[in-house]
Amino acid sequence: MRPLDKGSGDGYKPATELSWNKYYDKKVTANWTALNALTGKGDDSTLKLETKEALQLVLNLNTGQPIETLTTPKTVVDKKVVEDQKSKATTAITEKTAEIYKEAAGPLCKALGTFCAYCETNITGLVEVDHVANKSEYPTYTTTWENFLPACGACNSKKSNKPTREEEAKEPPRPKIEGDKLKEDLPFYNKIRAQDGALNPDYYRWPDTSSGTFEFFKIRFEAQLQGKTFLPITHAEAAAPSNQITEENISKREVCANVWYQGVNRKNKLVQVVVEPDGGNLTVMCGLNENTVQKGSNVTYDRRVYNRTRAWFEVLDTIEPLRTTKTTKDVDAHWPAILRTSKHVGFWSVWVTLLNQMEDPETKESLAKRFCSDKNISYPGTNRKDLKF
Repeated sequence: MRPLDKGSGDGYKPATELSWNKYYDKKVTANWTALNALTGKGDDSTLKLETKEALQLVLNLNTGQPIETLTTPKTVVDKKVVEDQKSKATTAITEKTAEIYKEAAGPLCKALGTFCAYCETNITGLVEVDHVANKSEYPTYTTTWENFLPACGACNSKKSNKPTREEEAKEPPRPKIEGDKLKEDLPFYNKIRAQDGALNPDYYRWPDTSSGTFEFFKIRFEAQLQGKTFLPITHAEAAAPSNQITEENISKREVCANVWYQGVNRKNKLVQVVVEPDGGNLTVMCGLNENTVQKGSNVTYDRRVYNRTRAWFEVLDTIEPLRTTKTTKDVDAHWPAILRTSKHVGFWSVWVTLLNQMEDPETKESLAKRFCSDKNISYPGTNRKDLKF
């Protein structure tokens, strides 16, 4: 998985910040005009207590109390009134904030290219704006730039509303919560987005916060060599130029190829390129290996593993001329083709993995290092800080 640095969001203009410090000790970036219109009040300082409680429900920030127990100094809040308010306000806010956060798609693509932040697919159609902390359970981050990543439909759909607030509340290490601040999003967001220094098995290695992303999400080439069992093949043998596709079946998402394994050329074997499991919960959350051949699923709309496998062989064909280079000047002559092809193929990790099996004939430096450091590369926003080749 490509480590990302998406910058500060130049070109993205979120809604005006509304100070909600009175209740939640922070500023919320959102447009609350629709909600205030429902209450008949113009600003947050005059909101009635029952409206505040209704707002907590709308934002999923309540303390877990049943609706019937939410009271004002004078009266019990009517359940139907609150539910009606919640439904109307949720619809109004959802429509308004959707207009806002979808405007982030352009700046995201400018900063990071049109590649899914999770599976690395080159998205040729609709680029979806994924909320790392999902917008239904962490609504105060619905329009926040830091909470966005570009995603393909398959990854965004599979990730859905995970990680859930319920799981984050019970799984250690628990967010640091004092008093009634369980209703706040911030402790949960801080836990979900923990930086490298605080990593443990319960944290997520997001591509834009974990500088060692690539180390945790390496890819593995596998072939069906013993019955229906897939065995991993070393990158060196999987990079052999004679490895070629022999058959493809898109309806079953199957790729067959001649591949080298332990010094022997194995003919017409089922192959697949999967993400190493070291990435832990994020690999599962996004279903990065969801439709591998061994799972036997006949779902054709999710072709991420299939496309990653095909990309492996397309990259092999593209870098083939580099095998005969004898000088840096020879590498320079072939390099523009590498840059052009990488733009439409996608799957940055495939390029880096295969180019790391090659070196400049004069400098002896890994061509993966050159690929990652090239300013003309088609993968903008790559965080090169901790890449090791």
